[in-house]
Amino acid sequence: MKTKKKKSKLKRFLIILGIIAVIIVLMFACAKKSADATMIREEVKARDIRTYHSFTGIVTAANEQNVYADVNGVKLKSFVVQEGAEVKKGDPILKLDPSSINEQIEQLETSMSVNGASSDLSVAQAKANYENYRNAINNGTNSQLITAQQTLTNAENQLNIAQRNYDREVSVNAAGNAQGIVAADTQVSSTYEQVRQAQVSFETADHNCKIAVGEEEEFRAKQAYEQAEHALQIALVAYEQARWNADEARRGEDIAISGYYDQLVSAQNSYAAALSSLNSTRASVNETLATYKTQYEQALAGSSTAVNDLQLKKLYQQLEDCTVKAPMNGVVTSIKLKEGDMATAGMPVAVVTDYGKMKIDIRINEYDLESSREGDEVEITLNALEKDYKGKITKIARTATVENGVSYFEAEVEFDADDDVRGGMSVEVRLMINDLHQVTAIPSRAVQIRADGTSYVQVIGADGKSIEQRDIECGATDGTYIEVTKGVSIGETIMYSPQSLSEMRDSLMGM
Repeated sequence: MKTKKKKSKLKRFLIILGIIAVIIVLMFACAKKSADATMIREEVKARDIRTYHSFTGIVTAANEQNVYADVNGVKLKSFVVQEGAEVKKGDPILKLDPSSINEQIEQLETSMSVNGASSDLSVAQAKANYENYRNAINNGTNSQLITAQQTLTNAENQLNIAQRNYDREVSVNAAGNAQGIVAADTQVSSTYEQVRQAQVSFETADHNCKIAVGEEEEFRAKQAYEQAEHALQIALVAYEQARWNADEARRGEDIAISGYYDQLVSAQNSYAAALSSLNSTRASVNETLATYKTQYEQALAGSSTAVNDLQLKKLYQQLEDCTVKAPMNGVVTSIKLKEGDMATAGMPVAVVTDYGKMKIDIRINEYDLESSREGDEVEITLNALEKDYKGKITKIARTATVENGVSYFEAEVEFDADDDVRGGMSVEVRLMINDLHQVTAIPSRAVQIRADGTSYVQVIGADGKSIEQRDIECGATDGTYIEVTKGVSIGETIMYSPQSLSEMRDSLMGM
């Protein structure tokens, strides 16, 4: 009876064990099926892949001209147009008061009618004044020009010195050859070696203490140990001081570079001011020469009908020039005088801007310069308008600007604008690097990288069940898709893990 009961219990146990095994197998099968179901399956397709350098900038007008009055010392009488008005080349912008010129014409015509003559002394004096002043200019002996030129030369010399000092300090710093830093680093190495030697001596003394036998030997070993310990402490203090000195040397070098940069900026400003002063002095000297010339011509007026006729012709030309006209098509964006102000020859009275051609100032990183050329076409997106335009790189600086250790090149982009474009708008400029059409491509996240740097993807077999780990070679990528130059073909199906909850949801819904 007992044997039958034992057999019955064993049989029930085996049945239960079998049921558990079946449940476990089913659970693993379901888990595998669920895991496979959450994977994304995607067909390899032909896609367009575009990559580009991206820059930002602000829109400004590419063509802007100052409007000048050709007469001097005449008051503004009235405006023909106001700021914001569109004008064509030759359209009147404002009018100057011609009364003073009319008076000169009347006086000259009266003088000519009665044949009033100037004295020979007046003619000779006026001629001497004009020729002496002109010769001083031509011979380089005019004191005003000499002083202004010397100021510019001194400023240029100071600028060259400041530039050399700054370039040298930056070069020395970049090469790690700054004397203060080199000396400090040498001291760090030297004190470190002293610490290492002191450590060896300390360890030797410590070992001798441990193996010393006898009172006298122990005493000597202990003394040696204390001396070695003291020497090690001194060496460590010296090493820490050397490291602190090295840090201070580097901070000092940074301060020195900053100081040289400030000197360079100051020298540049001084040079610009000196150049502006020289140009102003030249204008003033030329104006004085013109005055002497006019005085000489006026002195001759009474004795020379031809000179009188020439002067009268000039006055009538000035009378015509009292109507100031637009030098080109565009918009009057600025009027610099108000009614009653005195116009001065050579000083702008208004500004005309052509908004049909716009430009953008951009900065090209030194690492992007090799793939950027003058004449390259670019795509331009006006952020506020969400509109795209075509443009070209028209200018790239030959010399880099260095800022915070980074070199970049100033460049200009020009494009044809429409009425929606306004100056001051922010834009994105894209310079195309790759423009690939209908190449074999897969999602970038489907590519997996091994430790040795090779790439592969999971490819589903023709039976729709088997999975192959396929080596691939990749080309250009736009961040979302990547070109596959070798390894998979259009029409094959790959599988990869979703990287977001939404992708996982979509994969499960597609089960």
